[in-house]
Amino acid sequence: MIESIQKLVKPSSAVKLVAQIEQLVRDGRIPPEALLPPVRELASAVGVSPGTVAAAYQALRRQGVVSTDRRRGTRVLSPTSQREYADLPTPPGAVDLQAANPDPELLPDLHRIFAGIHASSESYGGSHLDPELMERMREDFEADGIDASRLLVIGGASAAIYRSLRASLKLGDKVAVEDPGFNEHHASVRGLSMIPVPVAIDDEGMLPEQLSIALRGGAKAVILTPRFQSPTGAALSRARATQLRAVLSDHPEVAVLVDDYASLLSEEKYQDCLGKGRSRWLVVRSLNKPVSPDLRVAVAAADAEIGARRWLGVLVPAARGGGGTGQPLGASIARSRAASVLAAPQGVVESPGRARHRGPRGDRA
Repeated sequence: MIESIQKLVKPSSAVKLVAQIEQLVRDGRIPPEALLPPVRELASAVGVSPGTVAAAYQALRRQGVVSTDRRRGTRVLSPTSQREYADLPTPPGAVDLQAANPDPELLPDLHRIFAGIHASSESYGGSHLDPELMERMREDFEADGIDASRLLVIGGASAAIYRSLRASLKLGDKVAVEDPGFNEHHASVRGLSMIPVPVAIDDEGMLPEQLSIALRGGAKAVILTPRFQSPTGAALSRARATQLRAVLSDHPEVAVLVDDYASLLSEEKYQDCLGKGRSRWLVVRSLNKPVSPDLRVAVAAADAEIGARRWLGVLVPAARGGGGTGQPLGASIARSRAASVLAAPQGVVESPGRARHRGPRGDRA
């Protein structure tokens, strides 16, 4: 163990040491359940101070990569141990909303749509965005008071959050995340060698006082879900959004990333927690639920810094057409929204201590 680490890890700061060890774990060169060398032994081997190794081990513990026991030492957790929340079995007679799979009968016929696409790829620098889609989404954002002057298209809401974190923060930065929260949000933070800071939620979203503690503790970004929160189904109330805006106004430098993935299906009104004049922010809305789970298309509004990054541009007439069904997308979305609401009372898989669900949750793009 010590020899392999010594060969592959270079003398560096604690933050870089964390990234190097985590990469070894991810690549399988340090297997699950393996014991890492004692602090002083590793410090001597790679030429850093014991304090640097101790800080690196502490960061790896916070990210859920390792655990430490005074008797057994520091060991690498198995992939299942690193998951934030395990999938729950579906009780007999219940409707499992965790996977949030849409009814295929409500989705457009993508085979007919893509067969009629005549895409042009004449250059890398050209625009490949569908103008009707962008206009539709611009109207959607502006109706909720969101600045839509910079719109981005990317392969799913989770990808938008991941790339925004990478564009806005650096290794070792702290990120406030919902607790309990969407697995992919937590995994994105850890995957970028950042430190997730859990913030408790209730049925109205993040608790303002808990978010304030996280931000005063050094969190550089916060990931929020305004409605259809995973895994609880919580949605921000107007009062809670006002409270969160007040907390965030004391930290104008913090990046606020809003994952509004279910906006096209939710009956809950969007509640603004951003406020005006924030320098780093993003609100992303996904098309995968009403159009196709595997379409992997989301549109985001963002600040100038995040918006200046090179994102994925795509041609998506499927997102605006009727899917070959002869009906506009709006009608298809309305049917899907009504079906998701009607399905909920039949039974849901609930998180411990949660009795209220407002929509699909769990795995999504």
